[in-house]
This record gives sequence, structure tokens and C-alpha cells, in this order.
Amino acid sequence: MSTKTEEIKEEIKEQPKKEKAPKEEKKDTKKKKKTYTVDELLSQNERMELFDEYGRRKKIKVKVKEGKLKKRENRMGYVFMIPYVAGALICLLYPLIIAIIYAFSNVVVKTNTVTFNGIQNFASVLDKNPELITQLGTLAFKMLLGVPLIVVFALLMAMMLVFVNRIISVRISRPIMKLDHSVREYQEGKEEKIAIGGSTEIRHLGQSIQESYRQNSELMKKVIWEQNERRKSEFDVLQSQINPHFLYNTLDSITWMIESGKNEEAAFMITQLAKLFRISLSKGHTVIRIRDELQHAQSYVNIQKVRYKNKFEVVFDIRPDILDDCIVKLVLQPILENAINYGVREMDDCGKILIRGWKEQENIFMQVSDNGMGIPEEEIDLLLKDTNRVHKKGSGVGLVNVNNRLRLLFGEPYGLQIESELDEGTTVTVIIPEIVYSEENCRKFEEHHMPEDS
Repeated sequence: MSTKTEEIKEEIKEQPKKEKAPKEEKKDTKKKKKTYTVDELLSQNERMELFDEYGRRKKIKVKVKEGKLKKRENRMGYVFMIPYVAGALICLLYPLIIAIIYAFSNVVVKTNTVTFNGIQNFASVLDKNPELITQLGTLAFKMLLGVPLIVVFALLMAMMLVFVNRIISVRISRPIMKLDHSVREYQEGKEEKIAIGGSTEIRHLGQSIQESYRQNSELMKKVIWEQNERRKSEFDVLQSQINPHFLYNTLDSITWMIESGKNEEAAFMITQLAKLFRISLSKGHTVIRIRDELQHAQSYVNIQKVRYKNKFEVVFDIRPDILDDCIVKLVLQPILENAINYGVREMDDCGKILIRGWKEQENIFMQVSDNGMGIPEEEIDLLLKDTNRVHKKGSGVGLVNVNNRLRLLFGEPYGLQIESELDEGTTVTVIIPEIVYSEENCRKFEEHHMPEDS
């Protein structure tokens, strides 16, 4: 580095020592230092050399500190190694040195004297036994040949031991693996039999697992049976909630017709009432054909039209391909009852109810629409949830009952959907799975099990 650079470095080092001002004055000094341009004094190369030298000095200081720590650690390591080195020297090196000295010396055990003879001992041995060199060569050959053989034999023995160990481990672990596999299969529902084999302990474990699974299976069957019985009782209770008011009103209408001399109308009412109750009973069956359910709805509509003097019109639009499918009985009648009492009954000869039925993607849709007053939006959700609602004009069955019956029998995805708009009308949709009516399917439904071919 140049002399000019050294002078500037010394000038910079001396500046802070000369000026020791208060805090406020230091701030001013720092501001002045910012204006101090080193570039005016140093060239680019000189400035870089100055910074490089400063950095090297800092690194050297760090390295010195780190070197001292390492030296201290090394010294501690040496201290711990001293006992081991001393033991090796005493136990190994000292006997080796003594053996070498005795090999070249004449040792008299009685007088405990050692006289150095050089190679006379080896010379005398060769004189007495000239074949010593040949014997040593033979010994060396045998060692060179025997050591690899010993190594190979040891490897073969190790491989044999590994093979035997593997056989034994497989015989021990195979029953455990089979037991684990069967347990996994059982958990996935693929296999019910637990593998039992192996030692006494493993067989006992397998038998215990099998017995616990058997008990769990029996318990699950019992729980399912109890749930089915509970669902059946709930279904029967829901179905038995039909209020006899409709029957009383119908009989009063028939009595009035007979007293008024309207015998043909009275006979028609009695015929429709008989059809209504014949299908309602259905020999105790819960599931009937859609054809019979529509006949039941038609009989109910005919009775109500006579009672209300044809104040409304009912139109059936049913696809023929769904008539022989399954449906829960007494589904349409409560929906029609609500449509009449809360929708079109108060209208003047312009009420209309449309009953539609069709099939779509393995599901059947039955829809009852009216052009009545409609239902407020806050009331729609309560129609399918609130079981404590008072039915002032209906039979008491309600849409809650119908929705619960459908879900108990078919499951949660099915049931009722309600859409309504004030002064426009209401639409209630029944959604059920497409299941062809048969004695087998009817029996499965009576047991509250979904048919497999559904």
C-alpha cells in the first residue's frame, strides 16, 4: 500500500480521539463526517485495498479466537488419551521389546543373567536344524492357504446361520402375519374368519380376537334388530296418526244427501269411501303399487269435490311406466288435503290441482301443484320439521308425517320438497327410488330393508 494511503488511515484514526463532544454535538459531527469524502483522498484501487486489509484483520482476529478454543479442546482430548496410551505401551510395547532383547541374548534363568549374543542364537539353530528355513516356508504357505479357508468357512457358517435364522423367523412370523392380514381383511369387511395357527400364544391370541369379533357381530345384529323394531314402531305410530275427522265429515255429507233425496250422489260417496278404506287398509301392507296409491288419491278427490260442490279441478298426468313401481301408502292423500284446505278451497270456481308423476335417473317423482294462495317463506321449513303444529283444517297427518315415513323407509336422500310463492301457488314433490313392485320387495320393505335391486 502507498505512503499516501497510510497517512490517510492514520488521520482517520486520530480524528475520533481528538473530538469528544456531547451527544448533540456528536450528531452534528456525524453529519459533517457524512460530507467528508474519502474519494477525494483515495483512488478506487487504494480504497479497495484499504477495505480488504481491514476485513482480513477482522478475520485474523476471529481465527485466532477460534484457534485458541480448538487448542484447548485438543489439549483436553490429549489428557483423556494419556491413560489409554500408557496402558498400550506398558501392556504391548514393553513385552515386545523384552522379547526382541531375549531373542538376541543368552538368558540364564538360575542366575537371572542376560548376555547379548547378537545373531548367534539364530546361527546355532540353523546349524542344528538346516531344514528350518524349509519348515518356515511350509508354515507360511499353510498360513496363506489356511487363513482364506478359515475365512471362507466362517462365511459359509455365517450364511448357514442366517438361513437357519430366517427359516425359524419365518415359521414364527408367518402365523402373526396371517393373523394380521385376516384382521385387516375383517376390518375391511372382506373376510369374517380369523386365521389361527403357530405357537400356543399366537393361537390363543387368534382365538381371542375371533371370539371378540363374534361377540361384536352378535351385538351389532342385536343393535340393528332393535333399530329396525324401533323404526317399525315409529312408522306404525306415524301411520296411525290419521284423524277420524275426515270420516266423520264424509258420513255427515252422506247423511245429508240421503235426507235431501240425493241418493245417487250418496251412493257415489259411499262407493268412493269404500275404495278409499280398502286401499288404506291394504291387508296390513305398508308398501303398495303407485297405481293403487293414485286410485286412493282419486277416491279422496272425488269425495272432496262432492263435499265442496266442484269448486276446484283436479288433473292427473302420470307416466304409465311408473304405475307398477313401489310407493308408501297414504302419501298423496295428506298432500292433496293440504292443497285443498290451505290452497284452493277458498277460491271461486278457479282452483286447480295438478298431479304429475314421472321417472328420472332411477328415481320417481310425484308432484302435486296448486294455484292457491301460497305459503310464506318462513313457514315452508316448519312444514317438514315442526311436529307440534296444530292442524286446524286437515286430518292431522301433515306433511311432517309423510316426510318422516318416506325417510324411515327409503333413507335420508328421499322425502318431500316444497316450493311456494304467495298468490301464485304451492308445489310439493315426492322423491322415492325406482323399485318394481313384487312380493319379495314388499317383504323387504316390511322388514325395513332396502331391496338389493333398487
